[in-house]
Amino acid sequence: MEWWAWLVVGFVALLLVRKPVRQFKMGQHLSRMATVFEEIEWMLHLKPSETVAGVDSLPVDRRVRAIAVLNAGTDYLGAFPRHVVTRELVKNALLAQRMGRTSRVVAIHLLIESLVTKGVALDPDEFVKSYA
Repeated sequence: MEWWAWLVVGFVALLLVRKPVRQFKMGQHLSRMATVFEEIEWMLHLKPSETVAGVDSLPVDRRVRAIAVLNAGTDYLGAFPRHVVTRELVKNALLAQRMGRTSRVVAIHLLIESLVTKGVALDPDEFVKSYA
């Protein structure tokens, strides 16, 4: 095959693969961010008497990684429409609920609240109204 044919094949492959790869990466970021919030909730139940909450309740090494995960995820998710981010989180919460993972459902709820304040996700009430 000529070099230009390979170039055309590569370009077509890029067009076909780009959207699924972006969706996969979005799922990875959402999953990692939900795991961070799940760890935070777990630490609050482990040490309920401490007044430190949020990311600060994690050990120092884990806190640094958690902040990096949350910042990278927020930056990446900012490229998607807010209703898409919210829809994926709601789907994940429903799946976690069916699997009996209540701590994951709580973590996803907290993640939605955090992303709403950062302007990356829709408020659940707005989300429901947009589909009604």
